[in-house]
Amino acid sequence: MISSSLIHTCIAVFGFAIIGVNLILFFLDMLDMIILSNIKATNISNYVARMRTFRQLQIINSVYNQAIRHLFPVITLIIVVVAVIMGYVVINLTGSAPHALVINAVTLNAAIFGFIQLAFPIMADLLGKSADFIMILELQGCSNYRKRQLRSCRHLKIWAGSYFFIHKGTRVTLLELIAYYTMSLIISV
Repeated sequence: MISSSLIHTCIAVFGFAIIGVNLILFFLDMLDMIILSNIKATNISNYVARMRTFRQLQIINSVYNQAIRHLFPVITLIIVVVAVIMGYVVINLTGSAPHALVINAVTLNAAIFGFIQLAFPIMADLLGKSADFIMILELQGCSNYRKRQLRSCRHLKIWAGSYFFIHKGTRVTLLELIAYYTMSLIISV
C-alpha cells in the first residue's frame, strides 16, 4: 500500500519537475541566444533588444521563483524520503518483499538519481549563463547610463526555499543526504 502511494506521488512530482526543467531550458536557450548576439554585434539597437530580453527573463525568473518558493523544498523532501525508503527496500527487503516491489523500487531510485544528475546541473547553469551575459556586456565598454543599467541587472537564480539557491554543489549535497539517510535507516532498522 505504501509503495503504490509513493509511486503515484513520484509520478506527480516527476511531472511537475519535467515542466519546471522545460521552463529552465527555455531560460538557457534565450540566454544563449542573447549571449551569441552580444558577441556578434555591438550596435545600440541590438544592445537595447538584448537588455529588454534579459529584463523580461528577470521578470519571468522572479515569478517562477515566487511560484516554486514553497513548493520546491517540499518536492525535494519527497524525493529524498522516497529515495531513502526505496533504497531500504532494495537493500534489506530484497528476499522477503515481492519481486514487483523490488523492481519498482530499483526503477524509481534510478529515475530519482537520473533526475538529480540531469536537472540540478541545468538549474545551476542558469546562474553561470546570466553571469556570462552581464560580464560580456561589461567588457564591451559603455556609457555611464549603460553601466548603471548593468549594475541593476542581477543574476538569474532558481531559489530553493527562502534561504539558498541552486548552485553546482546542490546535486552532490542532495545525493549525500540520500546516501546518509539510507545508510542510517539500514543500520537502525
